[in-house]
Amino acid sequence: MEFGRVPEDELTNIDFSLPAEPTFNKAILNGKPTGDPKVYLGCAKWGRTEWVGKIYPPKTKEKIFYSIM
Repeated sequence: MEFGRVPEDELTNIDFSLPAEPTFNKAILNGKPTGDPKVYLGCAKWGRTEWVGKIYPPKTKEKIFYSIM
């Protein structure tokens, strides 16, 4: 396996579900404004065309991958 790359035929075997929400998050994620929060999220590589239809919506164009970075 190339570091950071999952073979295309193994993508359907990966469980991308999230664990249950920890109870201590309720104090933070209560919907009330918190000033100037900083949230960063992303993927190690956006432009994997083999992920279209599996992780990205079907028919996602490559130019979309790089415009959201």
